[in-house]
Amino acid sequence: MNKSEIHALLMTELSRQADGIVDALAEFERNPSASTFRAAENIPHKLVLQALDVVVGQVAKTAAKNAELDCTVKKTAATMDGGKSASN
Repeated sequence: MNKSEIHALLMTELSRQADGIVDALAEFERNPSASTFRAAENIPHKLVLQALDVVVGQVAKTAAKNAELDCTVKKTAATMDGGKSASN
C-alpha cells in the first residue's frame, strides 16, 4: 500500500467511528458530570484505537503478502537454545 491508500483507509475507518465519538462528546456537553466526562474521554479513545487496529491489520496483511522468507539466515547459539547463551 502506498501513503495515499493508507491515508484513505485511515480516514474511512475514522469516519466509521465518528458518530460514536460525537455522541460521547455531545452527551458530556449536554450533561457535564464525572461519568459523562469519563465517557467523553474513554469512548473516543477506544473508537480511535479500534480504527487504528483495522488500519494496522490491513497494512500488515498487505505487507505480509509481499514479504519474502530469507532461508540463508543462520541460527546463532542463542537462538538455538531458546535465547540462553553460554554466558548465562
